[in-house]
Amino acid sequence: MAIRGRICPTVANLPDGWQVQGLAHICTKIGTGATPRGGREVYLGSRVSHALVRSQNVFDRHFDRDGLAFISNQNAMELRNAEIQSGDVLLNITGDGVTFGRACIIPDDILPACVNQHVSIIRPDRRECDPGYLLSLLTHPASKDYIESFNAGGSRRAITKGHIESFQIPLPPLPEQKRIAHILGTLDDKIELNRRMNQTLEAMARALFQSWFVDFDPVRAKQQGCQPAGMDAAIAALFPSKFEDSELGTIPKGWKVESLSRLCELGRGSSPRPINDYMNGEVPWVKIADATAAGGPFLFETKEKVTRAGSEMSVAVAPGDLILSNSATCGIPMFIELHGCIHDGWLYFKHLRSISKHYLFHVLIELAGHLVQIADGSVQKNLNINLVGQQHVLIPPKAVMDAFDAHAIGLFAKMRMNGVEARTLATLRDVLLPMLLSGENVFSLQEAV
Repeated sequence: MAIRGRICPTVANLPDGWQVQGLAHICTKIGTGATPRGGREVYLGSRVSHALVRSQNVFDRHFDRDGLAFISNQNAMELRNAEIQSGDVLLNITGDGVTFGRACIIPDDILPACVNQHVSIIRPDRRECDPGYLLSLLTHPASKDYIESFNAGGSRRAITKGHIESFQIPLPPLPEQKRIAHILGTLDDKIELNRRMNQTLEAMARALFQSWFVDFDPVRAKQQGCQPAGMDAAIAALFPSKFEDSELGTIPKGWKVESLSRLCELGRGSSPRPINDYMNGEVPWVKIADATAAGGPFLFETKEKVTRAGSEMSVAVAPGDLILSNSATCGIPMFIELHGCIHDGWLYFKHLRSISKHYLFHVLIELAGHLVQIADGSVQKNLNINLVGQQHVLIPPKAVMDAFDAHAIGLFAKMRMNGVEARTLATLRDVLLPMLLSGENVFSLQEAV
């Protein structure tokens, strides 16, 4: 456990000459920003000058560009005290059990940028503290536990400037800090490469689904008397050359349309009550926040666990199961990679009929925007099981679906493998830091990774 005041893995004996310093003494800035006057209404559709970084962009050791907001020069001027500089460490100071406490260093190509009130800028004095080294300390699991200790209870966490200033960190000589940051950064690079590979693989699977089952490219090509591009004759022969009308509009002739409720067993997860009586157990409990932490279509781990008794009051899931987020970030499908149970913020799909789970995964991706629109709830969007079950789904002949699965299953298997490797590398990174802080030979460890 992290000792009170120390934001780092506990090290019994630091090497001679290594100090422990409070962040207030080695940083030139610790502060936050604000939402521009007018809120979301003043965000711009594209960059004019400044970006606005929000907590949704800050992941542990990774900056996510999705949803990056842009503001006018006037708004940026109003937030000039919250402007980010190259090498600044960003820390989420409010949020739920997953987003809270995440930290990263912003890429230089995002600048100029400001932060809103949910993100803190921590600017180390580079004559004393290397930003990459500080980031390694802030994102270690032991440090995360310490940051969580400031939570007063409830689903929303918060930490103040005073808290951050009080953090005590071990401070090796600057060259040692840079070596530690480099070694751990090498693992980050490998993890980032896997993440980008998975983005490419997922885009390939989605493009194939779009071509075959949304744009109907093979059918249109055959209708015009052409051989479908990039497709061998055997697969091309599976597609018709004509269209017909249906509940979904024009579809390939002979293909069917069914409601989702007729294609599978559709249900909702559940939560044991009272929940506090069943927490901190041994069974993974999948909550909505775990979707944003997964960073891909596979869910390998959960933030929270419930007791065996609590899991019996919920809905069990197993590796390979497909679930769909029902509230908050509704409309996100994911494959389960653990034995656990699901919160009532998730819908499940079991006992599929006339449809494969990889095909259904992409159907749900296509339906996501529409599902958000039909979701009820005045503040937080929630999907109604009946409404989801009523959604019409295009059903191609089994031979066509099998041909799609032959491609998709291989792509998703590679994604899963990359995800497993990334988790292994992250674990190695977390193990290495305490060793390095104990004075292990950084040169030999660098060669090892």
